[in-house]
Amino acid sequence: MCESGGVAPGSAAAHLGEVLASLSRPEAYPHPVDGVTVVQTHVSVVFLAGSFAYKVKKPVHFNFLDAHLLERRAEMCAQEVALNRRLSPDLYLGVVSITRREGGLVVGGDGPPVEYAVQMRRLPADRMMDRLLEASALTREMVEQVADVLAPFHARAADGPEITAFGTPGAVRALWDEHFHQSWPFVGGTLSPLQDGFLRAVVDAWSVRRRRLLEERVAERRIRDGHGDLRTSSVCFTEPLTIFDCLDFSSRLRCSDVASDVAFLAMDLRMRMRPDLVEAFIQRYVARSGDLALRELLPFYVCYRACVRGKVESLRAEEPEISPADRQEALRLARRAFGVACDAGSDDLPPLLLAVAGLSGSGKSTVAAELGARRGWQVLSSDVVRKSLHGLAPQERASSELDRGLYSPEATRRTYERLAVEAGAALDRGTCVIVDATSQAAWQREMLATTARAHGGLFLLVEVRVSDAVVRPRLEARAREVNAVSDAGWEVHAAQKTRWEPVELGPWAHVVVDGDAPLTEVLHQVEHALHDRLRPPRLP
Repeated sequence: MCESGGVAPGSAAAHLGEVLASLSRPEAYPHPVDGVTVVQTHVSVVFLAGSFAYKVKKPVHFNFLDAHLLERRAEMCAQEVALNRRLSPDLYLGVVSITRREGGLVVGGDGPPVEYAVQMRRLPADRMMDRLLEASALTREMVEQVADVLAPFHARAADGPEITAFGTPGAVRALWDEHFHQSWPFVGGTLSPLQDGFLRAVVDAWSVRRRRLLEERVAERRIRDGHGDLRTSSVCFTEPLTIFDCLDFSSRLRCSDVASDVAFLAMDLRMRMRPDLVEAFIQRYVARSGDLALRELLPFYVCYRACVRGKVESLRAEEPEISPADRQEALRLARRAFGVACDAGSDDLPPLLLAVAGLSGSGKSTVAAELGARRGWQVLSSDVVRKSLHGLAPQERASSELDRGLYSPEATRRTYERLAVEAGAALDRGTCVIVDATSQAAWQREMLATTARAHGGLFLLVEVRVSDAVVRPRLEARAREVNAVSDAGWEVHAAQKTRWEPVELGPWAHVVVDGDAPLTEVLHQVEHALHDRLRPPRLP
């Protein structure tokens, strides 16, 4: 079994192949069938046959689902019927056995069951929400109708201590951690390294910034046994409205904040580029439910739902039984879903702690000051803080001798501690902050990164690198400036160079720019890197 899971090799794969082949025949059914349409997901196969639909669970084994035993698949079928009858009592007819006859497998029969299927009435394809979207026939009134059904469903859905436990900050964070572990194999494929780094950083920040709100949602009983898989293909505009195909195989994944259920459909509509319908749906749901805080959590949960969709489509693309065309479509949808996840992250972007680092004379202070002025971000200078701790004005000269006086190890630690405190206060206010400091040691960078994480902020380090040929005359010229804040000269720069510790922050958090270039070009490099990290480009 591969780590990401899938259909087990050998007999399970052969069994699934036999089910696919047999139930694709009209004669496999106990009622008139002209032709059979087969629809596959990563965990099931649906056979549309005559007036009915039959859903068979695949013998898969993923990290989040183990259905390789027939007994477990029978339980899952029964559970699917019971759960979905909450919203669609007339659609789900029951569980039927699949038996073996001469010539292949059939639905029903007198022999021992070799598989099970959920039997449903067949819905009109042209009234499905996804089909209506494709035909540009889905209206604002229709998505409002979905909200009108969903809000009272959530109000009466089961809650209680066991269900509430799935919505605590710790439980929600565990879902994210599980997702990142499972999506790691797709980095470099359907998920770019920049997207992965961005999503991990945003979730780390959200876990701090939204903790209190998540706790309030638990106290307000907003955690319910909901639908769990509310996509556009799960809604049919019949009379009455039919919402079906809930997530039946895992209470942990189905029971969640009602905002997460709402976010699933919002995510699917965003994937189909209909933000107008998203807004209509949300407006109506909030009005019907009175859940005013839901909007604040939507980016958080839209991001999560899109990430899961990207992972699911990535897994589907690896299934050997799907066609090449379906595989390409799964890859396209996976890339699109991860793009939507990043868009949602940008919708509620946490404040940024940007460390502009480099050796003395690299130009980092000039870059930090200019970037702060351009973006309106607070700038904290290690030179200014260091001198203020010793009662000196910024332009007051002091000895720059290494490891002594203002530049002793203890003074340096105090300087970074003060920088961390002031940066944390800025992040608490929701303000982006630039820290202008050499940050030559790993502990200095880690202190700043830890500060960002603790205060619910993002952390990026821009390292300005410069050649000796450029930096030496620059430092000599600065020594003659009356109002220069930095005291460091060439000797300090050379000593710093020997002490510089490698940066080990990962490709998303670490940006390197060429300090030899003109200031406008350096700033362009920084702005371009910030754009790509805070709004990662989508994969084609």
